[in-house]
Amino acid sequence: MAREKRVLAIDIGNTVRKLGLFHSDNLETTIIVNENEWSKEVVDNIVNKFNPDTIIFSSTSDLEESDFTWIRRYGAWEVKSTLNFPFSIHYTTPQTLGQDRLAAVSAVFALYNGKSVLVIDAGTCITYDFITAGGDYIGGNITPGLYMRLKAMHQFTDRLPLVEYTDELSLLGNSTKSALQNGGIRMAIMEAEAFIRELEVKYGELKVILTGGDHKIFAKYLKTKIFAHPDLILFGLNEISKYNEY
Repeated sequence: MAREKRVLAIDIGNTVRKLGLFHSDNLETTIIVNENEWSKEVVDNIVNKFNPDTIIFSSTSDLEESDFTWIRRYGAWEVKSTLNFPFSIHYTTPQTLGQDRLAAVSAVFALYNGKSVLVIDAGTCITYDFITAGGDYIGGNITPGLYMRLKAMHQFTDRLPLVEYTDELSLLGNSTKSALQNGGIRMAIMEAEAFIRELEVKYGELKVILTGGDHKIFAKYLKTKIFAHPDLILFGLNEISKYNEY
């Protein structure tokens, strides 16, 4: 049964902040704020407008003092591995586990309970997180994101240019520009394909869920059947709040 509660979920990413207001477990409003526009006044205005019962957030970046101001003011919950979760965490260093990764796994556990699921979050970094059908969160991998790959090839060489991001890719580049674009973007997607195959060999059939700012390009080129969920972290934050109500 859905809860008659208003939960404000805040996903603090490296470049954007995404906020979602849940009412009775339904995502009613989504707000995206760029990093350079983010401030405690923004949070104050949103809280005053929506008057949530609970505020919960995850962050992939270091927080500023202004962030702690609204956290203390509203008693916001920060996602940590010490909270209650409905699945078993087998990560050997849970204290270092990304808050966004915990939120993503919480979301897919609720959405696909009883299924093995791989979450691919294609953001600044690409993270892979796997939970078994039995509810065991094994862990995952972290690899450079698409723009990071393009930037690194330029930054760490003398002659390779910084090429723009594109979703028009081929198998083989016929210029340095297209070779870099294919290498930085298409090869990352092929890496994902190989990882999915390895997991299927070891664990059997699984669902693949895509989220993150670059999820659309993965969806375009991945040959595996996937399910895109751009608001997955927000849904996961709402799920975590259910298991930590006092």
